[in-house]
Amino acid sequence: RPVAASFLRFAEFPGGNKYKGFTIYWDLATIIRQIGVVPEGFLSEKASIPASHQLEVKTTSKQPLAKSLQDVLDAVNDHDLEHATSIQTDDFVSEDEAAAAAGLHPSPLFGREAYKTFCVSIFMLAFPDVKLTVVRNVIEGNTVATEGIFEGTHKGDFMGIPGTGKRIAVPFGQVSEFKDGKYDKLRLYWDLATIVRQIGVVPEGFFPG
Repeated sequence: RPVAASFLRFAEFPGGNKYKGFTIYWDLATIIRQIGVVPEGFLSEKASIPASHQLEVKTTSKQPLAKSLQDVLDAVNDHDLEHATSIQTDDFVSEDEAAAAAGLHPSPLFGREAYKTFCVSIFMLAFPDVKLTVVRNVIEGNTVATEGIFEGTHKGDFMGIPGTGKRIAVPFGQVSEFKDGKYDKLRLYWDLATIVRQIGVVPEGFFPG
């Protein structure tokens, strides 16, 4: 079967011309759902916490755009959505293919109120002790590409699954665009399959068949 999924890749070229390696962010759940077959051992305990959550934090907040982005994430961690959205433009747009494919919310989301609704459903209710940590930023003009880790405890409803008390640690990538110093656009890349595997329960209807 044909498949299509967005991805974000960070490639490293130390010294300017030698390809050292790359990190890629994509939603495995989207691929599995399109194929229509759940891999054997998908909920294996061996997949509980990815090694990538041990990544050394390399980022710096000295760049103005990095500071603005960190300010937003800190506000989300603190459940201060009024402050988080005050840094956004009036026309803020958020794209999240993985969440849309799973039916969590439409994509794109338009405006501050839609972003608040997303944050409440994921961060405030399902994983109330959310911690978003930036690993590193790559800045070009008004655009910031970020690698980070989303951590939390599953305490509330997530896609119909009641709180399990299990900890999750999920790598994510995102591309943020700024306009006149304010957060204007967000494109998020994360793997819902990783969350499902760490929780240990597949939501009803999450995968076909």
